[in-house]
Amino acid sequence: MLKRLFHRSRVFRLACGLGVSSVFVAALFSLAVLILGNWKVNSGFRSQPDGVEVFVRSNGAHTDILLPREGLEHLFDSSDFPGPERGQDYLAFGWGHREVYEQVPEWGDLTLRLTLRAAFGLGETALHVCREFRPQPSEECKSLQISPAQLRALQQYMRNSLALDSQGRSEIGPTHYHENDVFYAGQGTYSVLNTCNTWTVRGLKQAGITTCVWTPFPGQVMDSLPQ
Repeated sequence: MLKRLFHRSRVFRLACGLGVSSVFVAALFSLAVLILGNWKVNSGFRSQPDGVEVFVRSNGAHTDILLPREGLEHLFDSSDFPGPERGQDYLAFGWGHREVYEQVPEWGDLTLRLTLRAAFGLGETALHVCREFRPQPSEECKSLQISPAQLRALQQYMRNSLALDSQGRSEIGPTHYHENDVFYAGQGTYSVLNTCNTWTVRGLKQAGITTCVWTPFPGQVMDSLPQ
């Protein structure tokens, strides 16, 4: 009887400990989002009147960086895309969990299993690239005029996001959403602390563009951009 009560007591203490730990981790995560998501870096960035126009775009859950195609042809060849060339002069880049990209064309298709695998850094990553015409600036798609040096930094960031073979090429995935997009094998590990949106923030920081210190959420990415 005493042994059974002792065992139940240990289980109860363990359950309470896990509950308290979960609340503490959630509170710490929320505090980090609040502070780091509103803490701007590269505040000295100024739009270049004669600079190169790039874009940062959000669909409400995910952010992309859009760059001119010129200078990136050696990494993202037209033959990699399933559809015909239509003269689009921009490439939209988004990084994320490969299985989520391949198995979740709509957010309603996201399963608990995939959510947990992505959150805890299980599985590979991919770089999603779309050929596009110049978008219209809006609240969801902000235009930035940057210097050639900053453009080169973003181009290098895209290259560094690829898992390249000895020939300098990345494996092309079998999945396509449209005829103008392609998936490449990605570099890095996706997790709740390293999401598609923190990937965007990191690229902007490396290029010297105003953004926040860190955030997993698209709204803070967009709000931190220079007006």
